[in-house]
Amino acid sequence: MTQRSDKIFAAIRLNGGVDINILLQCVVDRLQSNKLSVQGHLQKEIMLPDRCKCDTYLENLMNGDQIKISQDLGNGARGCKLDNSMLLKLSDIAMRDLDLIPDLLIVNRFGRSEAEGGGFRDVIGKAISMGIPVLTAVKEEHYPDWKLFSDELGCELPSDCDNVLDWYGGILRTTIAEANKHVSTAR
Repeated sequence: MTQRSDKIFAAIRLNGGVDINILLQCVVDRLQSNKLSVQGHLQKEIMLPDRCKCDTYLENLMNGDQIKISQDLGNGARGCKLDNSMLLKLSDIAMRDLDLIPDLLIVNRFGRSEAEGGGFRDVIGKAISMGIPVLTAVKEEHYPDWKLFSDELGCELPSDCDNVLDWYGGILRTTIAEANKHVSTAR
């Protein structure tokens, strides 16, 4: 597992052992308690009576808005319940929010949409080009696509809040060291 502080695109592989939504919330809470700006979305699932599947929302970390990204396909439905039009709307919002230059961007999943070239993929690319670290989670079935997309900029992290924060702290230390090199050569 590659866990280097110079890799600004990190993924946590989903293996069913950890509730990724709780882990990402832990990361957000700890960074925000240290006055760091975290942008992106966290997934919230709400169970409704008489339904076998939950409604899925993404909560905007900048303003707390929750937008439903799932479609109600009925109790017997087996297909993907993701509402791609809402995902597109949210990625447009996230793209605009990057102008605020957050300390970290969280994309709650690198999923099928991103693997196929859509979803938040352009947002991730813009953030990386701006030097903004990106944290995501990826299912096993989409891991090869994430690996191909992340190329040399990506690393895999253990599914543990402290390890994720260690990765982010390493990014900050690397950034500060680079800035200090530029200041000392400018003198």
